[in-house]
Amino acid sequence: MKFYIASKYIDNQFINAEIYDALKSKGYDVFLPKSINMDDAKTHSEMYQVAEKCYDEIDNTDIFLTVFPFGWSVAAEIGYAIKIKRKKNRKMRIILFDNNSDKKSMEKLQQEAMISPYFEYDLVVSSIEELMEIF
Repeated sequence: MKFYIASKYIDNQFINAEIYDALKSKGYDVFLPKSINMDDAKTHSEMYQVAEKCYDEIDNTDIFLTVFPFGWSVAAEIGYAIKIKRKKNRKMRIILFDNNSDKKSMEKLQQEAMISPYFEYDLVVSSIEELMEIF
């Protein structure tokens, strides 16, 4: 089973590393965009290479784990994951890891018609322990 962790790169660096390590320790194949040195991408060509690598990884993932709250790049990744799930009739699961969002933010997300229907809200987790119980 392959996981893709979609998360704010800097703001969530510690929780991202913890999630990554926990999943890897259980033997899962895990991709975290930080692993391809996104910070080094300064030119449009370099950014394009990073984006293509991330989209290629999403193409082949089983579990798309979104750390919430998220930003612009993660929103793009979510949109792409939804496209893959819809167009390829894949059983990709799109789940949320709630990293200390406020209740109002989560309610707002659940009202987003273009995103919300694709998340599995019965699998929202807020700790690594909860995530490990599921997988």
